Amino acid sequence: MPVTDQLVFDLAATEPPSFSNFLPGRNAEALASLASLAAGGAAETGILLWGGPGAGTTHLLLAVIRAATACGASAAYVADPGMLVTQDAQSLAASSIVAVDRIDLATPDAQSVAFRLFNALQERNGHLLAASRVPPPAMPLREDLRTRLGWGLVYEIVPLDDAEKAPAPVNNRG
Repeated sequence: MPVTDQLVFDLAATEPPSFSNFLPGRNAEALASLASLAAGGAAETGILLWGGPGAGTTHLLLAVIRAATACGASAAYVADPGMLVTQDAQSLAASSIVAVDRIDLATPDAQSVAFRLFNALQERNGHLLAASRVPPPAMPLREDLRTRLGWGLVYEIVPLDDAEKAPAPVNNRG
């Protein structure tokens, strides 16, 4: 039987999303606002991030949740707005921060829950952080929810340009 060499792959574990492993590029103001939110220093009830695929909105939502939890805050991440309908709304409303990804894909039922959640969080000085693939005027949401999301800070998360990509760490996972 022939002897074969074993190939060694240098596969590093993926780091969880954090502020330190997000290259801000032209998003420095958004990053600073999100870090303030995670540390308990935000005054706005809502913050909306929007950007196309690969811009980093999901990374930033998860980084906020991770940082807020590390500071002792109760925080929840909702990966799919449809989950708002099935999750315990009271438990979500009791959180300091609720992050809802892809809010622009919310069904009418999920939009209704998100609207009530925003109001409940506002009453108790909590925060709703949402991400969308499109800017607020283009979000196919009911008007009362769209305006609530636009009351706070709204940031377009812009992907890195070619010059900004140079210092980005290389992903060895192909």
